[in-house]
Amino acid sequence: MREISPSGDISQAEIIMKYDEKIKQIQRNQQRIFTQQEKPMSNEDLQLDELTLLKSRATKMGISYHPSIGIAKLREKVNSRLKTMNKPEVNPVTLSAHKLKTLRRKEASRLVRVNVTCMNPAKKEWTGEIFTVSNSVVGTFKKFVLFNTPDGWHVPQIILNAIKERQFQQFVKSKGLRGNEVKQSKLVKEFAVEVLPPLTHDEITELARQQAMSQSIG
Repeated sequence: MREISPSGDISQAEIIMKYDEKIKQIQRNQQRIFTQQEKPMSNEDLQLDELTLLKSRATKMGISYHPSIGIAKLREKVNSRLKTMNKPEVNPVTLSAHKLKTLRRKEASRLVRVNVTCMNPAKKEWTGEIFTVSNSVVGTFKKFVLFNTPDGWHVPQIILNAIKERQFQQFVKSKGLRGNEVKQSKLVKEFAVEVLPPLTHDEITELARQQAMSQSIG
């Protein structure tokens, strides 16, 4: 029952009740607005948002793409470009003609320990051979190479290359169209080359000792 004050006005308790009810209504409205604003985005909304972001980034990075490209493909393109951009730049070292020639000559003169066997029957009495190799970059190299050295023989790399490439003409017997015996020629490698491991420190020391002894005896 509505409480009326002696003067006929609404009571103070009713005024407080109405005030409390108004506050609760305002709170419910605010809660509803907040809930609507914070509503989680659907997967479709999230994908569209990511695709827009990827397209913007791809455009800034100068990556071309089809307007209807999918997220996975565009993400792959962007990540690939990022990996390339993150690689440190390597500045090529430009060598002068003199330095380049020096390096080439150093490589050509590098000694290799080998055992060379001559396969040419015409040289079966030879104990070795003098090889000469030259070009406009490294100049001329001349070296006597002893054959059949199980303990090894040191030759410059450029001469070793020439030995490996050397061929000679070999004649073999075969039967002709009429069944008669004919000779045919073919090119075969002139030398068999066995590359031996480099000498150890102890072996070099022993070799130097032996050479010193032979010189003192001579």
